[in-house]
Amino acid sequence: MNAGKMVLLDKLLAKLKADGHRVLLFSQMVRLLDIISDYMTARGYVFQRLDGEFRYRLLLDWLIWS
Repeated sequence: MNAGKMVLLDKLLAKLKADGHRVLLFSQMVRLLDIISDYMTARGYVFQRLDGEFRYRLLLDWLIWS
């Protein structure tokens, strides 16, 4: 990881998780949300993405588990 902001985010999230905190990240850029989602998945963090696809994912989950 070479991007300074991602290095800072990585350190900050690790500390917050260790201290038992929850975090809300906000962005209006969908591409940034894609990057953050990939990062969270790679680090093994549990997260929920709340964007335009949220209802669609709920519907898919409902269809799969019904």
